[in-house]
Amino acid sequence: MPASFIGFGQLAMSRSLPLQIALDSSVLLQQEDVIDRLLAFCDWDRPALAEDILAAVNLMVPVGCRHPLIRIGGDGDGSYLVPDDLDGVVACFSPGVADQIGFEQDLAKRWNIPSYLCDASVDPACLALDPSRQFFTQRWIGSFDGGQTQSLDAWVLGSKHAEAGDLLLQMDIEGAEYNSLLAASDSVLQCFRVIVIELHWLDLLGSARFLNQRALPMLRKLNLAFDCVHAHANNCCGTVNLGPVTVPRVLELTYYRRDRNTLPLRPWAPNPLDVVNVPSNPPLPLGAPWCQPG
Repeated sequence: MPASFIGFGQLAMSRSLPLQIALDSSVLLQQEDVIDRLLAFCDWDRPALAEDILAAVNLMVPVGCRHPLIRIGGDGDGSYLVPDDLDGVVACFSPGVADQIGFEQDLAKRWNIPSYLCDASVDPACLALDPSRQFFTQRWIGSFDGGQTQSLDAWVLGSKHAEAGDLLLQMDIEGAEYNSLLAASDSVLQCFRVIVIELHWLDLLGSARFLNQRALPMLRKLNLAFDCVHAHANNCCGTVNLGPVTVPRVLELTYYRRDRNTLPLRPWAPNPLDVVNVPSNPPLPLGAPWCQPG
């Protein structure tokens, strides 16, 4: 197809930035996240049903964990709570780096766990990488392989730890998590003992198209083999009211592979190890159904 340009009006995030996308045979894949945001404002979208919103939210409510949770990565943004069950984890895959590698450094120092990192927006020279235990790729993670983008399957299966044992996934890729995880094979996902993921765009749960095509399928896929064991609202972006529930726009979740999360489970509750992501913003406690009143 000859290269041409298609105008998409205003960018959905701000409604003020004109956007032109080069149209070729791969444009729909390469620009799927931008297009998805734009479609959220189209007249043919409809509000999501309240019961579907609640179904999605309930899939993000922790069920409890066999092990106590520990914090990895320091005391600020970019650190996460995971089950205290990392012995035998052979490597971490960490898409979405920005300028923070405290999580990966902590894994290397305390458990001698190496990390694979990728982020097309980052110059690796700006990161204090340990070349013996931190392996950086300047690419995006997405739902396909091509250009600067690679799928989770290709990344994991192309590594030296593809069949070495249990893995850990720590994903913060600014909205690309939905398509990336939907495209991942069940066999690759189940290589991960623990998955830590930062979910974005949760204000779009009110869109029937986004909810039913992206969020609910991805959450249901994760919940086939994993238990959600921790939830923490990132206080960067506030909340949105979606009918009967108030949802943070950005939510950190920890998943633990169910074959290891055997009874008895410790009941889930807001964890005292949680810290605010943005110190200059007020804390953002989770309400119902994450925390029941009373």
